[in-house]
Amino acid sequence: MGGGDSRLVLFPHAVLGADYNSERTASGKQSSVGAGVGVSMRFWFREDRDHAPRSYLDLSLQYRARLAGDDRGKGVFLRAALVF
Repeated sequence: MGGGDSRLVLFPHAVLGADYNSERTASGKQSSVGAGVGVSMRFWFREDRDHAPRSYLDLSLQYRARLAGDDRGKGVFLRAALVF
C-alpha cells in the first residue's frame, strides 16, 4: 500500500449474500438474503528470493441490508481466511 509495501492490498466491494437453514427460525423462515458494501484487506506473505508470495490472510468487513427472508441477512459481517 502506498510507499512500496505491495504485500498489502485494500479494496472496496459490493456484496450479495444468501443462506439457507433446514430448520425454521422463530419467524418461520429458512433463508435470508442481504446486499450491501464492504472493504477487504489481503496481506500476502511467505515469499522468498525465488518465489512470489505463497500465502495470504484475508479480512473482509461488510454491512448488509436485508432484502428477503430472516433478519440474519442484515447487519455487520466480518470474515477472515488464512490460506497457507
